[in-house]
Amino acid sequence: MIRTMSAKTEKKEEDDGSLMMLLQEKMQAEMAGKAEAENQLRIVQKQLIEVQSQGEAQTQEFEKYKGLEGSLQQAIASKEEAENDLTMALERINALEKERNDQQTLIETLQKDVAANKEVNEAQELEL
Repeated sequence: MIRTMSAKTEKKEEDDGSLMMLLQEKMQAEMAGKAEAENQLRIVQKQLIEVQSQGEAQTQEFEKYKGLEGSLQQAIASKEEAENDLTMALERINALEKERNDQQTLIETLQKDVAANKEVNEAQELEL
């Protein structure tokens, strides 16, 4: 009977030992799983921070380009205004050149008339 008890006790101790080993293995597996999950969580958090930083950088870049777009539109408007001013100035220059040419032609005509009148006057004086 002692032997039977002893065998039962040994069997129970073996079963308890096996159960304990299974529990330890399960606990180690769960701890490894937990550690892996924590590592993945850290990786995902790091990626999230990187994505947020990229989003902020893209937002800043967008704002920068938005500002540049406004500057570009102002520059285009200024360029158009300058082109209009240039066109008006060129038209005025052309008008002044035409006026100068007309005046030069008038001066030449008057000089010829004066020279002709001078010749006529000299001829008339000689006749007298």
